[in-house]
Amino acid sequence: MADQDQQEEVLLDYTEGDQMDTGAAGITAGDADMAADEQPTDAPADDVPAENGGTADGQGGQDGQDTHDAAAAADSGQPPPPAKPQLDPLSQPPHGTEVFLSNITMEASEQQIRAFCETMGEVYQLRLPKNPDGRNKGFGFVVYHTKDAAENAVQHLNAQELPDHPGRKIRASKSEVKNRLFIGNLPRSMTQHQLEEELKKEVVGLEETELMMDKENPDINRGFAFTTFYNYACAEAARRKYTEVEKT
Repeated sequence: MADQDQQEEVLLDYTEGDQMDTGAAGITAGDADMAADEQPTDAPADDVPAENGGTADGQGGQDGQDTHDAAAAADSGQPPPPAKPQLDPLSQPPHGTEVFLSNITMEASEQQIRAFCETMGEVYQLRLPKNPDGRNKGFGFVVYHTKDAAENAVQHLNAQELPDHPGRKIRASKSEVKNRLFIGNLPRSMTQHQLEEELKKEVVGLEETELMMDKENPDINRGFAFTTFYNYACAEAARRKYTEVEKT
């Protein structure tokens, strides 16, 4: 963020999503680019979840599946299924616990892949997109309970073969699940402390707030900030909350 042009470029990246009015606070919050660019090379683009981690119970909520179910119900003329209850974001693993797996043989079962992943630590969740015939699509996402287990998985499972399916090396990499939001339209006189106090009244899992200050006048801010949350679920819950406020 050395100059104005660089800062504007960052803003374009971080405000790609919807703008949300927080109501009483009078500020807006934008999706901080929670979708990763990476896609597995051995799966069709249409099959890949939105982020390199998709939308998931553990790290990204049930958004993807709920949307799919609702669309299917609409196509069939049936009422949409009831929304599944949302888990407490703070009860879910922290940011940095999800690993992206690719180059998985489609013949491998979920039990075999889970056993493979559990050699590195306790698994919170395993997500394997499936083909209509029930076989996996060649990629998946494993969420561990701890960051250490996820780091071990990336280090030690990469280029390894499933014991029951030798001859094909699995690729394991850090899943690019995002946990940051852009906050805009802030009062220029608002301080960092005031912003943090305002946000803590409305959201959970807030870990860091970076209020961008005016370089020429350090007593006022530039009208925007970046926030970091405990995990994707907390960031998504905050984004959803402000979206609901805007729609009311």
